This record gives sequence, structure tokens and C-alpha cells, in this order.
Amino acid sequence: MKHVITTAAATLTLTSHAAAAVIYSNDFESTTVGSEWDQSSLYTHAIEGQLLGKFGDETANLTLDTIGGQQYTVTFDLFVHGQWEGLGESNQDHFQVFADSTELLTAYIDYDYEGSTHTFIAPSVVYNENQGINQQYFFKDVTLDFTADDATTVLSFIGYVTKDTTEYWGLDNVRVTSFTPSDPIPSPGPIALLAVGCAAVLRRKARC
Repeated sequence: MKHVITTAAATLTLTSHAAAAVIYSNDFESTTVGSEWDQSSLYTHAIEGQLLGKFGDETANLTLDTIGGQQYTVTFDLFVHGQWEGLGESNQDHFQVFADSTELLTAYIDYDYEGSTHTFIAPSVVYNENQGINQQYFFKDVTLDFTADDATTVLSFIGYVTKDTTEYWGLDNVRVTSFTPSDPIPSPGPIALLAVGCAAVLRRKARC
């Protein structure tokens, strides 16, 4: 929820998301992947279970029926494995998400050999995760908002890695919801606030 307070004229505006409607959800526990995806491979991790993947230097596209101008939120768990080198001078392994041609996320992912940790670096986000020495994997939950341009939207999940056999990624618990920001709720204007104040004063005097 977003709270915006403007002191001028003693006004208060509150805005928030209205109740979200789920338009797509998939935890990839089924034995098949739907035709909405252009990738159909499933990967079973010994600890984390089944997910969509595993992918190297590849793209996974999800095609959705949407409404032009409607706002949506996509959430998913990003699975990363291997010694990604997102902070290297030449390699710079990273992960991107697009809604059609609109970039929603670019995250550079780097593995620390000494601490066996991954660093997830995106705008305003630095995320460190240690799954244990020599585990070399982590899950990152990601939430992104976008506005659909048309009746169909393609969400593209793209990995850029230099070692396909040892550096890979996957997706789990992909969920897309539509939402509409609630209309602002204005507070009483200055005159109304003054009237309330005067009424309170009169009540106090009446009790004296």
C-alpha cells in the first residue's frame, strides 16, 4: 500500500492496489508444461523439487492473454546454479525479464568462490544468499509490475551465461495477477476540518 501525504491545504491521499485477479499460475509439479511456454523441459532438483529448466544461455517465453492498458504483476522464483561471473570484466553473466519489448529486470549474478555465496545485483537491489559450502545454487523470489500493450503479452525470461554445462537457471512458482490502483481517497478539506475542530471545542465547553 502506498501512502502519500501532502501538508498543503491539509489534504491526505491514500492509494493502493485493488484486489488482484490471478490470470496465470504454475508450480511445475505436473509432468508436462503447457503450450503457453515455448520451453517444455522440467528439471528436478534433489532438494528444491521440480521446476521449469534447466536453461543455460537461453530464453523461456510465456505467452499470456492480456488486456491492453491493464496493469499486471508477475512473481516467480529464480533458480540459479553454478559459478556465475556477473561482476567479471568480460563475462558478466546476468538474467533479464521483458514484457514484449519493455525491460522489466536486468540482474547481474556473481558467485563468490571463497564464501560460496551468490550476489544478485539489480537496480536498488543487492541480494546475497549462501546455501552452504559447495552447494552453488540459490533461489530468489522476484516481483515485477508491467502494463500490457495489447491483447497478448509475451514475458521473456533470459539467461546470459558463459558456461552452459555448469552455469544454469530455472523458474518455479510463476504467477501473474492483474490489478487496478484504487482511486485516491481525499481527506476532508480545510473548512470541514475547521468545522470538526470547532464542534470539539463547543463540546468541551458544554461539559464545563
